[in-house]
Amino acid sequence: MSAANSAFLLIVAITIAMINISSTSTWGISGTCLSPGVPCRSNRTCWGVCDCRGYRNTYGFEVICMEPGYNGPNVVPYYNYY
Repeated sequence: MSAANSAFLLIVAITIAMINISSTSTWGISGTCLSPGVPCRSNRTCWGVCDCRGYRNTYGFEVICMEPGYNGPNVVPYYNYY
């Protein structure tokens, strides 16, 4: 019976850890940007307090909404002229 309880607790702990990991935002710092990761053309097209920045990912380059001040390794400046 002890082994069954240990296995059950291990499954519950792994499930909770997976929920915590999946609920974090890749581009989140303070949570002021309400649309992180959404494609954008300017800061006006993002929801909340966001920066429209360039991001290099495995598919190439895209411009997405990010938390202000986030400077990850794949983030590049994006200057729009609209």
